[in-house]
Amino acid sequence: MSAKANWQRWIKSSIAKHFDTNKSTLYLQVDGFYRPPTEASERMELRIDQDYDEQSEDQWEVMVYINVLITTIKTFSDEYKLERNIGIVMDALTKSIQVQKYGDDDSYFGCLQRSRDKITVTNFGCIEKTTDVLQTTVEADYRLFI
Repeated sequence: MSAKANWQRWIKSSIAKHFDTNKSTLYLQVDGFYRPPTEASERMELRIDQDYDEQSEDQWEVMVYINVLITTIKTFSDEYKLERNIGIVMDALTKSIQVQKYGDDDSYFGCLQRSRDKITVTNFGCIEKTTDVLQTTVEADYRLFI
């Protein structure tokens, strides 16, 4: 099996571990991982997409797109809970995220660098008129050279 067969796993597991370390009080659900029958009402859902561009023989540029869906229950006692949760996710989207070979020898693989000094926040507000559930996405793009 070539080393490339492990790249996605190492990148995803490193980002998931990074977010787990930085999640504060939010429950973390990673896309593709086991989803419990009863989900936490307050949560962040982490999704990771990747593009691979072969620059030359044995040299690759990997673009990693991190998208986090935040679900918050609106309460009258804490009007700014959603904004605090957005801040938690924005803090986790650091300028760099170290990538380890998790699941193998855990050695250093590379370092994801945020490709732009831009984090995008998109508020959807209440997703249904009958509930007090607010949703927002927070997104950032990263680059890794291998």
